[in-house]
Amino acid sequence: MASRYTTESSRFVAWLRKRGSLLFALVGGALIVGLVVTVAIVSRGYTAQRVELTDGSVWVANGSKQAIGRANPAVGELNSVLTTGSSTLQVVQHGQEVLLYDSGNSTVDIIDTSTSAVDRSVPVPPDDTVIYTTDAQGGSGRAVIHARSTGNVWILPLSALDSFDAQTAPALNLGADSISSMESDGTLFAFSPGTGELFRVDAAAGDVVTQTVQLDVPAADDYAITSTGGVWALLDESTRTLYSGDKVVDLTPFLTATDGPVLQARPQRRKPAPRAPTASSSAHRPDCSPFPSTARLPSSCSPGAPRPGRFPRPRSPSCGTAAPTPPGRMARSGRAACAGSPRAARADTRARSPGCPPTPC
Repeated sequence: MASRYTTESSRFVAWLRKRGSLLFALVGGALIVGLVVTVAIVSRGYTAQRVELTDGSVWVANGSKQAIGRANPAVGELNSVLTTGSSTLQVVQHGQEVLLYDSGNSTVDIIDTSTSAVDRSVPVPPDDTVIYTTDAQGGSGRAVIHARSTGNVWILPLSALDSFDAQTAPALNLGADSISSMESDGTLFAFSPGTGELFRVDAAAGDVVTQTVQLDVPAADDYAITSTGGVWALLDESTRTLYSGDKVVDLTPFLTATDGPVLQARPQRRKPAPRAPTASSSAHRPDCSPFPSTARLPSSCSPGAPRPGRFPRPRSPSCGTAAPTPPGRMARSGRAACAGSPRAARADTRARSPGCPPTPC
């Protein structure tokens, strides 16, 4: 019995010596797997951190230098410069979507912001074209291409802009020599001088005209259009008349012969016919805001009832023309007053009695 036990023990020792390394590897691997599983079960994990990669930089164009650059307002410097071969440049940017529109060569360059290089170039119609984009949140941004000379409008996703083909049928035609203005939410307003029609298109949601307004205006005049908060404003630059909704404002009582009112918020002007230069046309046109579309003239500002929809020439002392501010002096609002100089900024439009119409430049 003892000899049999001794024999079996000898066999086991021999087997262990022969396969001991394999046994130890298997046992060690099982222990490691068990340790990992145990830690995974009892661990409470760790706090994930989301890093914001945007630095607030904006892209700006310099036509004289034939270049665009990425400016960092936080440090006040350019951290990237991209040279081009044209001086007719316009940067269209919404978030991380950056487009470079070269109107001279009729191309739209899609900028790769990670490398500050042109990813690809897309040809657009050479018909006095303007480019708009909506907010590109969640990758749902849309591009609007408006060829003003022909009135053709293409509306397409930003992701499909690199494959745009001007030979495809446009989504809309808003009339020859039409002008337009679009807000970042895709609210597009366009005016056709030939027909006197003003159109609204919600470009972020579709490519159909959602509203049409018929205006009784001269077809041959020069116009500018803008909008803000879904409210449009149309300026007849020839007669100095401002239209907004059902309101008509005659600006001539508030302007001198050399003043030229200018709309704010991305105006698009119809190209005027060639004309001989004059003192008024060659003078600098300061940037002045139009009257708000909700403006009303208080009854206390005029001895007589105003004409419906128009501001009369101010006659009451409470709303009379403010005393002229000498050039270089600052008005009460902190902005330089108009002085007829090419360097003069807009006049103070708030240094007046409350509720009375301001005097634009």
